[in-house]
Amino acid sequence: MLGRVMVALLAALAVLQHVPFTTMSRLASFDLTKIDPTSLRVAARLPEALVPRSEGVKVTMRAGREDERTRYDFVLVEAVEAEEVGSLLGYRKAGYKLWIYRFAPADVARLTQLRARLMAVGNSQSRASIEANVEACRLGELPSGALLSTTLLRTDATGYFVLFDDLDLRAVIPEAELAARVPPCK
Repeated sequence: MLGRVMVALLAALAVLQHVPFTTMSRLASFDLTKIDPTSLRVAARLPEALVPRSEGVKVTMRAGREDERTRYDFVLVEAVEAEEVGSLLGYRKAGYKLWIYRFAPADVARLTQLRARLMAVGNSQSRASIEANVEACRLGELPSGALLSTTLLRTDATGYFVLFDDLDLRAVIPEAELAARVPPCK
């Protein structure tokens, strides 16, 4: 049991090393009532051997009063329009591919309704948090060496900010679990 706790603690510390300080402050001041559901994007830079899984790019938001927060899960869809990549050109890197995801139209409507409910309650009684997750699969065997992943978030028209920068999946997922957690693509 203690071994598992230590592994989890080390993994958490490894992740935190890859979260820029500006991201921590931006997430701490996250206000769900001020985001634009049509502008929200999650982008991932993955090694060419990895691909986001079908329905594997998700955003989870928790909102409500501190003592009774409700969880809202959203599965994002790929944003394939050419103009989507323009603001991420600085994140291009040889041997990696950029993937961009957005809310499906039905989820834009869901999030718009959620924002309206939160605004009706008022920010003084309501809190919100956001989490982005990119689950990947592999095109063949996992390459040796570091599996660096970068995840970015855009909540409005002001642009992307880095959630995790060059996070080595091997540093946060035990090697014995890596093949199962990053399965072959179907």
